Amino acid sequence: MLRHYRSKWVNFRSAPTHYHAHGSYTPVKVGTAWYSPGYNSGEGSIWKSTDDCKSWTNLVPGYYWPSPPNGAFMNKNATGLAATGKYIYSNTFVGPELARAPINSDTQWLRDYTSTPAAMQGNGGLPMGNASTLHKPSGHWMVFMATSNGVWRYIEP
Repeated sequence: MLRHYRSKWVNFRSAPTHYHAHGSYTPVKVGTAWYSPGYNSGEGSIWKSTDDCKSWTNLVPGYYWPSPPNGAFMNKNATGLAATGKYIYSNTFVGPELARAPINSDTQWLRDYTSTPAAMQGNGGLPMGNASTLHKPSGHWMVFMATSNGVWRYIEP
């Protein structure tokens, strides 16, 4: 039996400083939580909603990403997200500067989980966005991020 589910549009703009750059915007949903990147000239961030986008929590308050071990991170601007079974990944429009947080500890963002290949430098998270998929034969998640220098793949160990 087919069941009809109603779809609805939700306003993500209810989060303060919740902007995106040049079509570069990739939110993700993990379970019942929405994660949305924010980008602007003031204070960008990564925002989380657990009430169907009625309210938002800033996961990275303050001017910089958590430190230590992180240094300044482009004023916390994030333009694209992707999620796997364990992590949420982010990048930013300019850079890209990569970061990730464990899903079960989504305020603990780290930038040094991997090195950024020099050839990856360019505008990150362009309109091509980010994506992730589970490669079932190997059991490994793959994260894809697009930059002005191509599409890049990271395989979770």
